[in-house]
Amino acid sequence: MALELRMEVMMTWSMIKTSVDVVYIGTINQEHLGHIKLALNAGKPVLCEKPLCLYPTQTQEAVSLAKNKKLFLMEGIWSRFYPAQLRLRQELDMGTIGDPILIQANFCVSIPAEFRTTGGGAIHGLGIYPLQLANYVFQDTPITVAGSGHCQDGVDVAVGWTATYSNGRAAHLFVSLTVDASNEAIIYGTKGHIKLGQLCHSPTQLTTPKETLDFPLPKSSMMGNYWNPTGFSYEANEVRRCLQDGLLECPSVPHVETVNLSKWMEVLHKQIGTLHSEH
Repeated sequence: MALELRMEVMMTWSMIKTSVDVVYIGTINQEHLGHIKLALNAGKPVLCEKPLCLYPTQTQEAVSLAKNKKLFLMEGIWSRFYPAQLRLRQELDMGTIGDPILIQANFCVSIPAEFRTTGGGAIHGLGIYPLQLANYVFQDTPITVAGSGHCQDGVDVAVGWTATYSNGRAAHLFVSLTVDASNEAIIYGTKGHIKLGQLCHSPTQLTTPKETLDFPLPKSSMMGNYWNPTGFSYEANEVRRCLQDGLLECPSVPHVETVNLSKWMEVLHKQIGTLHSEH
């Protein structure tokens, strides 16, 4: 059954006080905190694109405001709701590859220099995807993160890092704004491996030791300006479910993980020398 989703572009922030059920924020990263505060202070639930904010202090401020207002707030990590990634969770829980030990993932997309900004470099723009995948697979947060990378005009454009987890587990992750790559993710376990196919941040294919499974995207007559744009409907459906159930945060993207992801991205920025002032 197809779900028709109606989205409106709000011409003024005062308009959100009327007929809007939830505000989606997809502005540039530097503006997220201000727009989150505007929406929450207007009494509206918020779905905000990743990264929720640029700094852990900002992220915690947004989360605290939502809790004080008793309003829903969610970081838009749409990958968590793709059928292929949900099936990945099922395969891992069934022990298809035994205990997951190692993850190799990359997200590399060639982006013209004029579209790179200090708030939208490789770490904040792309790095959150492989890092959240590692957390999702291991159902844990890193113990250490060690990375290095290249910068151009103060913007991180290529970054690789190793995240270590408890019990000898690790993730080797790489992101780049300068080259197109396979953008696959492979999860190695004690009994085999599973691969998320091309564009592992919005996967439509999963390969297990026994079969390759395809998950076609919803159809739409509307044009999109992003990879797999109709996949946003999976995330939108989850937000609707959370609101209908009266939840203040999404169980699949809890506030504690959003804050944790922000902290580790700040660590990476410090390691490669691209930590910018909050002001």
